[in-house]
Formats: sequence, C-alpha cells, structure tokens
Amino acid sequence: MRPDKPTPHPPAPGLSAVFPPNHGKATHLSPPLLHLLPSLSSKLPKDHPLYHHLVAPRKNRLDPYELQLTIMASKKGVHNSAVVRNRCRRRFKEAVRLVVTREAQGGKGGEGQVVEVDEGGVKGPRRWLIPGYTYIVNLTLEVYKQPLSTMVNEIRQGFLQVKSKTNETAYRNLIDSIEVPEEEEAADSQ
Repeated sequence: MRPDKPTPHPPAPGLSAVFPPNHGKATHLSPPLLHLLPSLSSKLPKDHPLYHHLVAPRKNRLDPYELQLTIMASKKGVHNSAVVRNRCRRRFKEAVRLVVTREAQGGKGGEGQVVEVDEGGVKGPRRWLIPGYTYIVNLTLEVYKQPLSTMVNEIRQGFLQVKSKTNETAYRNLIDSIEVPEEEEAADSQ
C-alpha cells in the first residue's frame, strides 16, 4: 500500500463473527449484475446494529429453509429514482422466487427472453438454500436492464456456487476434526 493513500477503514465490530473466514473469496457473483453474499445470521452478536433486523425475526420460524433475503438498492449503486430502485427490487425478488420455488432457468428461445420452469422435478428450497443463513444482495442498475432469463441464470449460478463453497468448507472442517490414533498410523505404514 502506498503511503500517500489513506488506510482502509477498520472492519465494523462483530463482523468477524458474522462472515465465514473465506467470505469474500469466490463465494459471490461479481458485478455488473449483483453481489450475492451469504452470512450466518445466527452468529451475529446481540450488540451488533443489524441483530434485530436479521436474527430476531428468525427465532419464531420453524423452517430453516425459509429464505431470508436482504436487498440493498442504493441511489449510488442503482439509480436516483425510487421507481427504478423499486422495480429492480421487484424484478430480483421475482427471479429469486422462480429459481427457489419453481427451479426456473433461462430458455434458449430467440433473444433469451424465455424462462423455462420445470414443473415435474421441483425439489424446492433445499436444493438452493443453506439453512440458517441470510442472503444479502447488493443490486446494480444492470438488474433493471437485463432480461429476466439472464437474471434467473445468474441467480441459479450464484446459489449453486455459494452452496457448493459452503458445503466444501463444512466437509473440510469435518474431515479436519476427525482424529486418527497414532497406533493405527504406525500399523498402516508398515
């Protein structure tokens, strides 16, 4: 880092307990369309400013696979007009609903304007969601411009990428926690 540049802001208090150690590393889609970040909301400390928004409403829910989605659409990131920002939110919510509940995918018809829905083999939210996690999405203006089929494909890719990375980390931690007795290691090497 060059000395003439200001140092970056320190992380907000309590964020290390919210985000996994590999949080920013290939666990989300890159712009221009959207950022999709999962965070384990149950590990948020009670004194954190977002605790009552993210954790407290979940306590009464029985279904861990119910999607909790926080959508951020700022004036700077999307558009100055509230109408455009709200349309982006609505379009994104609908695309997520199509993916999670009906397993939609972008079709191959013409200009890519077709969304195909698989009515027969719907597996539901267990295929797409990680139980107990809150999904935080930071939208850009590209959500307003993109066809719905493109958004659906991007969201499918993002959910699958996030879930595979989370499962991979969980399996790695599980394997690392297994202790092999030293006697068996010596017997195996002979």
